[in-house]
Amino acid sequence: MELKGWQRVLLIIVPYFIVSIVFQIVGVLLFNLTIKQRGLQDLLYRDFIITIFNGSGTFLLVFLFVRFID
Repeated sequence: MELKGWQRVLLIIVPYFIVSIVFQIVGVLLFNLTIKQRGLQDLLYRDFIITIFNGSGTFLLVFLFVRFID
């Protein structure tokens, strides 16, 4: 079955949200980050770690999607 462009986009949206959330949680647990803000330095560090893990999950999902589905 050949998927159209918009169908492939719909196929990646739900896994993107799941992978994004899972990788962010892994980053928070791996670096033992807390929700409490102690200052700008801690806030930037926490956001940087979460962004790095979110980006790595996105790259992994796109790689798997292009490799096996597209």
